[in-house]
Amino acid sequence: MNNLFKRLLSCFLILTFVFTSVPFAAFADETNKEFSVYQTETQTAAAAKDEVVFEPFYDFNPAYCKDEASAIASFANAETVKAQAPAVNAYNRFTNSKAAYNYITDCMVNRDSTITLYLSDIDLYYDVIDTISFQDNVFKHTGVPDEGDYLKWNWHSYSGKGAYYGNDIQLTYYMNYRSTAAQEREVTAKVNSLVNTFAKEPNNYRKLLAAYHWMNANIMYVPDYEYDNSYHHSTHSAITGKTVCQGYSSLFYRIALELGIDCRVVAGEAPGGAHGWNIVQLGNKYYHVDATWDDNSAPGYYSYFLRSRSYFDDAHWRWAEYDTAAFNKQYPSATSDFNPSDYIPSPSLTVKANASGNPKLTWTTLKNASKYQIYRSKTGKAGSYGLVKTVTSGTTWTDTNITKGQKYYYKVRAVYTNGLNSEYSAVRTITAKLAAPTNVTINNVATSGKIKLTWNKVSGATKYEIWRSKTGKDGSFGKIYTTSNTYYTNTNAEAGTKYYYKVKAVNGNSAAASNFSTVKSLRCDLAQVKNVTVKNDLASGKPKITWDAVNGAAKYEVYRSTTGKDGSFKFLVSTTSTSLINKNAVAGKGYYYKVKAVHSNSDANGVFSAVSSRILCDLARPDVTISLNAKGKPMLKWTPVDGVVKYEIYRSTTNKADSFKKIYEVAGTAKSYTNSKATKGVTYYYKVKAVHTNTNANSAFSLVKTIKSK
Repeated sequence: MNNLFKRLLSCFLILTFVFTSVPFAAFADETNKEFSVYQTETQTAAAAKDEVVFEPFYDFNPAYCKDEASAIASFANAETVKAQAPAVNAYNRFTNSKAAYNYITDCMVNRDSTITLYLSDIDLYYDVIDTISFQDNVFKHTGVPDEGDYLKWNWHSYSGKGAYYGNDIQLTYYMNYRSTAAQEREVTAKVNSLVNTFAKEPNNYRKLLAAYHWMNANIMYVPDYEYDNSYHHSTHSAITGKTVCQGYSSLFYRIALELGIDCRVVAGEAPGGAHGWNIVQLGNKYYHVDATWDDNSAPGYYSYFLRSRSYFDDAHWRWAEYDTAAFNKQYPSATSDFNPSDYIPSPSLTVKANASGNPKLTWTTLKNASKYQIYRSKTGKAGSYGLVKTVTSGTTWTDTNITKGQKYYYKVRAVYTNGLNSEYSAVRTITAKLAAPTNVTINNVATSGKIKLTWNKVSGATKYEIWRSKTGKDGSFGKIYTTSNTYYTNTNAEAGTKYYYKVKAVNGNSAAASNFSTVKSLRCDLAQVKNVTVKNDLASGKPKITWDAVNGAAKYEVYRSTTGKDGSFKFLVSTTSTSLINKNAVAGKGYYYKVKAVHSNSDANGVFSAVSSRILCDLARPDVTISLNAKGKPMLKWTPVDGVVKYEIYRSTTNKADSFKKIYEVAGTAKSYTNSKATKGVTYYYKVKAVHTNTNANSAFSLVKTIKSK
């Protein structure tokens, strides 16, 4: 790059290019198996096969600048273009050609007519617009049915331009295809329908034969008077019933790959001109197929179905790119025609994750097989496979040498003592995942009533996701929490509501996330009643129980025992209050109490509170009145107290708490007492206590009564 060009780039000079191409030679005019090459004005017959002809690039843009002076004068225009440049989105800005080509492939599969990329530097720009590099990457055989050869032979041509905007090179392709996006949807629907039918055949040979039968019966070579140079080269033309070799071969390619059988479109020359056909894998070898030349053949009398390379070489001559040492090594041709009687079908392979999330392979037994070879790839269905295990006994194997989150592709074949091998099984794909959490348990936390989950630790997991539903085991779940612990308490659960939970193990790689654990369900309970306290009611002497309110409780149930904290409790009463006087308690008898919060849904009741300490029921406090008798002496009267053995009378002249002294005792049958020795003119204060045989059950003092003696 000369100094002028460097100066122009640093000043945001616009770079543009214009190019036009057809992908390779298009196959047409195949009447009597003679073909010609379709060309654009910018192509030569030689270029048609392997290159795209571009307009020359210049160190400065000839569209705007004729010389260095005019190039410098164009800087203002370049700045204008820079200001008008669309915003660069992360998804279509690239710093390497591989990612850029993958993006182009995806866009072409979608039949995007305009594809815009932003490239990080000028060298990457030149790499991406390189014709050979474009073809090798965009049309690379990946085993994906609508990519690779399928895309290559359904694409027509492109033109494009480039512009330099600040630090990025904008590259825009204008694509022309042989089919529209709508037509491709029709192809996909038709192929899927056909494959569903062909897949019912017992082995790959029979599947391919069924597909070949269908093509022979439903597609005819397009007559000259109907021939359209672009459309009749498309796969869509094949499914509508009239096409040329390009349509036959691209449809067979698409169907074979959808069936899990590797296949390629091969291009070359035949008597009369350019031609396309297929090679398809059965067993270890690739056989040649030419559905075009078998058109109108009677079923079972095909001349070009599953033939050897030598058979085809008599009238099919490959272009050089399909006859390189590398191509022939990757797709080794059978040296003899396929013989159904010698055919060894593939084992039927299934792959599922075991309890640890590792791929577990299981395959069917093939008679007389001495062993089975398992091949694995990390680079795609049609990627590079390596032998990972040879199994000499049994038909199962678990792959433990894996990376969680990695996608793996497996195939298996049987090996025989005579040196023969079966064909490979269909490729099965699985992403190695973390094991799903096990031993998930669920219970209500006693104190809060909330739901707590616990589970076993999962090897390799850094966190766990908790998912919850209110609508059932198969209802709608949402993620509610992520934790690094192996337990979780759902503190925002509502009492009375039933919840369903499942847990997933994760480690930062979303692809490695485990499957969900089994679903567990439980109803959230009310919280445990707290702070249950018991005191004697002063007036009645009966036990008075109080407790804290519980949110959501409709009422409370109180239970009582006379045989100890761990004794037999019986239901006493229910109440909406948070306190209760045990009116039927008997003085001198000890009691224990516990309380339970009750929900409108009895399944959500709280657990019992802690049991209160033992309390002895007291005698009732005497209800005392005072007056003077006829002699002016203080006379006390009271209502009889049940269970009393006597009454004690206390007196003071100051009413101070520590100044009261017991002055008399009367029998339990007494209902009054007269202080006959009271001094005239002195004011006295009296209180009375009921006494039980168990002095610990004595009543509280009565209210103080006062009177002046006369």
